[in-house]
Amino acid sequence: MLSLKEIAPGEDAAPAFAVREAVFVREQGVPLAREWDACDPISFHVVLYRGNMPIACGRVYREGAAAVLGRVAVLSAERRKGCATRICRALIAIAARLGARRLTLHAQTHAAPLYEKLGFARVGPEFLEEGIVHVRMDRDL
Repeated sequence: MLSLKEIAPGEDAAPAFAVREAVFVREQGVPLAREWDACDPISFHVVLYRGNMPIACGRVYREGAAAVLGRVAVLSAERRKGCATRICRALIAIAARLGARRLTLHAQTHAAPLYEKLGFARVGPEFLEEGIVHVRMDRDL
């Protein structure tokens, strides 16, 4: 059984961090010290659970008139099952609830088609972030 949990700023986001550490740190080689940042405490996190196990996560925070969506991660065994789409839809709803007029994100290029299906468009050239090729993507709300 799948369930979503929203974690507000200041609440314990350890389940999201566990998924991010598995995906970004152990699998993709992002240094642990660089995975957590100053945006985590001000972010709304969303975690998708299978039973009691966190399997996917993401975050969103307000930045001026826009909101920044990011850190979407899905455990390898759970990929290609719609988990990232569920996470992103929940984050988009939170951004709208926060009154953001635009959403922006940095997508790993292999994930860009997922975000395009959710209404995001590529903005600008590809770039490296933590040694991984990304592209900026935006969406109006």
